[in-house]
Amino acid sequence: MSLLDESGLALLEKAREQKKTYNWLEAVRLFDHAVDYYIDKKDPEKVMEICTEVIIFNQYYYYTVTTAEQNTEVSSLVFEIFEKSESFYMQLRKNPEKLVCTATNLLAYSLHQGDVVETEKNIDRTLEICNTLNEIYNEEKDKETVTTIS
Repeated sequence: MSLLDESGLALLEKAREQKKTYNWLEAVRLFDHAVDYYIDKKDPEKVMEICTEVIIFNQYYYYTVTTAEQNTEVSSLVFEIFEKSESFYMQLRKNPEKLVCTATNLLAYSLHQGDVVETEKNIDRTLEICNTLNEIYNEEKDKETVTTIS
């Protein structure tokens, strides 16, 4: 059975199991396939659930990864997950969710970037997005999505 034939829940369970054993690359590959699955199913809530889990995943792996090569592979897939999710939410015209993905990707990128000036720019941009999300939070009823990034 190929990964494309598996249900999203099975992919998530496998990703979580790989994460528990610190098999970061396989875990993020499975999270990536799960995001693809739920994007294909047009399930924005499940995509956000995975993105939230990948936010936490990103912090864990960053401090335990053993090689620069592994770090590059894992982080590029993390970035890809947020880029795909951002595009998905843009297509659905779900601006708060899109902004959460954009801000999270900027933060993840900053964590792995060696250039201090670019990191500072990314953090500044993230703070701008957070301010925008705060404004949306104050204006809309969609408080759950906006608080995801907090």
